[in-house]
Amino acid sequence: MVAVIKKGHHRPAFWWTQIRPHFGIREMTRTVIFDSSCHYDWRETQTIKPPKRLRPGWRLVTSLDHWNKLFGWSDFFGKNSVRIGWRPALDGSQWVQLGAYLKEKGWRTTAMPEMDLGVYPYDEPIEITISHVDHPDYLPIGIIINNRCEGVYRFKNPRFGWLMHPYFGGQAKAPHDMKINVTK
Repeated sequence: MVAVIKKGHHRPAFWWTQIRPHFGIREMTRTVIFDSSCHYDWRETQTIKPPKRLRPGWRLVTSLDHWNKLFGWSDFFGKNSVRIGWRPALDGSQWVQLGAYLKEKGWRTTAMPEMDLGVYPYDEPIEITISHVDHPDYLPIGIIINNRCEGVYRFKNPRFGWLMHPYFGGQAKAPHDMKINVTK
């Protein structure tokens, strides 16, 4: 599937045709190619507004914390989710940075340094797997990129929910047209 996110939008056209439920997903693997059109100046996303509430000890989200979403899954209400986040490398180089984008009880945990999954070149395939193993309460989530484990995180896996697809921003919208090829 080639996802084209048009300038001024969050999602590709006809995104609702991709909505699919899951019933206790265990693993998801995708091969992704970020077209060079996905590169943008991260300072273009400076439309971040302060949140209505902030967890004690947490700081306000800035454009440096801006992550777009690639794929993953969530519970029925979207309060708990595991996804791969992406953005251009903050040093301005022609690389895309990947990160673990986890939400638990509505709180995201991307701002921590251990969520960084590395940088990768545009226009080259990246194989990404999100998987977990059994645990009584929490399921350790492993993220494997190009056959190398890049991170393991705690995540309460939902028994039912939605498969998640490419999404630009949080509040910010795509500054220009972007193309991402995502295949199973």
